[in-house]
Amino acid sequence: MPPPNTAPQKSPGPADPFRREASRQARRKKILKFAGLVLVVALFLFAGYYFYQYRKLTRDPNAAVQNEIKSITAHISKYMDLPMDETPTLATVTDPEKLKSQPFFAKVQNGDKVLIYLKAKKAILYRPSANRIIEVTPLSGIDQGQGATGGQ
Repeated sequence: MPPPNTAPQKSPGPADPFRREASRQARRKKILKFAGLVLVVALFLFAGYYFYQYRKLTRDPNAAVQNEIKSITAHISKYMDLPMDETPTLATVTDPEKLKSQPFFAKVQNGDKVLIYLKAKKAILYRPSANRIIEVTPLSGIDQGQGATGGQ
């Protein structure tokens, strides 16, 4: 005699494919929700990182320039001795045609960097794209209090 209150076992029948399809759809929904959550978190992290970088630049705009000077002097110091008692003035060449009439800038290209050491009275033309020192020249006729002019 079978135990009371037990339901007979159902054999797989025509309703079974519907259950499988419902199960697949539920699984797809879970995967899509998870992917959407990951995407939202990634977007927040991306936005947060760039907001942090923006805030850092607005708090200290000279920090980027100082980092660039450090980077360039580190590259140049591999090839020549640089004055250690001063920080150079940095200029980026934006219009080489205006400068080509001067002998120091005969080989200048757009994007080249000019480091000017006023105390040591030395100027260095550096090309970051090739990691090469293009020209070095002594400065004459510039007093330490005058500063560099031009910015080209």
